[in-house]
Amino acid sequence: TDCDGKGLSSVPSGIPDNT
Repeated sequence: TDCDGKGLSSVPSGIPDNT
């Protein structure tokens, strides 16, 4: 996860990616 803890840095924060 990225710094928001939800998804990759390559996607907008707030979109759960779980990668």
